[in-house]
Amino acid sequence: MAITLQVVGLYYKYSLDIPFNQGPIITVKEVLDFAQENPQGQYSLSYSVGQGAGASYIDFIMTDIQGEFASPVSGTKYIGGQFSLKQSFAGIGRGDYTVCQYYIRDQKHLPISLPTGPETSFEQANVVQDGYTVIWRLVTICNAIPVLQTGPAASAAPTVQGAPRMNARLAKVVGKPAKKA
Repeated sequence: MAITLQVVGLYYKYSLDIPFNQGPIITVKEVLDFAQENPQGQYSLSYSVGQGAGASYIDFIMTDIQGEFASPVSGTKYIGGQFSLKQSFAGIGRGDYTVCQYYIRDQKHLPISLPTGPETSFEQANVVQDGYTVIWRLVTICNAIPVLQTGPAASAAPTVQGAPRMNARLAKVVGKPAKKA
């Protein structure tokens, strides 16, 4: 089973030949585990899992690249080393925070719709098939929504003001209550 695994920002994009004995459909976690247990040439991948409110999430993901390498996207050459992405929930309720997200594309590179709710956990998302691509990336979630102020009370130039917002599903995962603006 050929599955492409890409970690945006870590120079990792490989087609992994996962043995079919794991099943015709596997989880995102099985793809990560295979990549971690089977380094691809000069590229090795590792990750750690965090827990919150009974759900698991990728807390940290890293590549260790031995020697000079070229970016799989741009072709730019770099010196090897360790490259990592780490989630940070420090800003939840106060400011921006970062989370690892994954996306799945089918054989035609079309996005796969995942069910909503806790069943989308990377450990339980049993949707990856032969020819699919799993893409991980670290994103920043903005806890403030810009509000445009206009009208007679506002100055001639509109201003932007932050209103605190929180992703309720993520708040449940990390065990913090969601707050309404």
